[in-house]
Amino acid sequence: MKNKNCRVIYFDEYVHINGIKQYLFHAGKKADNPIMLFLHGGPGFAESSLSYMFQERWEEIFTVVHWDQRGAGKTLIKNPDKYPTMDLLLKDLFEIIQYLKKKYNKDKIILMGHSWGTILGSVFIKRAPEEVSYYIGVGQVINMFENERFGYKKVRELALQANDKKSLKILEAIGDYTVGLSGIEFKKKSEKLRKVQGKYNLAVNF
Repeated sequence: MKNKNCRVIYFDEYVHINGIKQYLFHAGKKADNPIMLFLHGGPGFAESSLSYMFQERWEEIFTVVHWDQRGAGKTLIKNPDKYPTMDLLLKDLFEIIQYLKKKYNKDKIILMGHSWGTILGSVFIKRAPEEVSYYIGVGQVINMFENERFGYKKVRELALQANDKKSLKILEAIGDYTVGLSGIEFKKKSEKLRKVQGKYNLAVNF
């Protein structure tokens, strides 16, 4: 990564967290700014490599730290056999916050959660509110399964209106994946749905 804007803070590292090496990327324009830890979506959709697309203005007021969560991004590359659970991610998050507070000499940090990251962030601040000065939820999840069902229904309506037989066939094969599926099966089916939703501008389509 090239520091094109000559930021005072701009580096990545692997830190030993909760038994494994986990990836962090730091960027900021002032050494004494508050620390904001970004919790990415997914689960499994690390956004550290995309940070240049959306966070330049943030860096003026925060030192932004991206964490590739267990099972995602560069942390997954280092630990291909270490799978995430909610309990493990919460413990990882606690240890990362302790690391950042010590590294930057802060009493508390700010958490920003995006999509899935809002679930992780919301649960964490209920358990350890004393660790966090502020919590920011972007695309805050209230009821994940209801959200998935609504998104499925909406894109199916649009595909029917467009007589999009190919997409309708994919949607039929996906079916109701919010009931009785394991985490991996749920993720696979939700990713297939996102591709159809992206076609109708209901999801980001990379």
